[in-house]
Amino acid sequence: LIEGANSPITADAEEILLKNKKIIMPDILANSGGVIASYFEWLKGKGNLSITDDYVDSIVKEKLLNAYKKVKKISENKKKSFREGAIILSLENIYRKAKLRGVL
Repeated sequence: LIEGANSPITADAEEILLKNKKIIMPDILANSGGVIASYFEWLKGKGNLSITDDYVDSIVKEKLLNAYKKVKKISENKKKSFREGAIILSLENIYRKAKLRGVL
């Protein structure tokens, strides 16, 4: 089940789906493609970037697939849902970037 909107499944519904062995691709993962595409639209609008829609599509697909693979691996290794795996990945990324920038 892919969440195509923000928070479309209640916590109770998610619990029932997970108990029934359903895989839920959470909104924070599924919707990230739109965020990536919007970023490229913004760059193009500023005149800083001259790229094709096909190129943007390929970047979005690549980023989504990579994120999916990472979330799946975390979820399997830690025995967590995809939502929890996506949150763990996000926090790990924030921590790593903050450390690189000397914030931590």
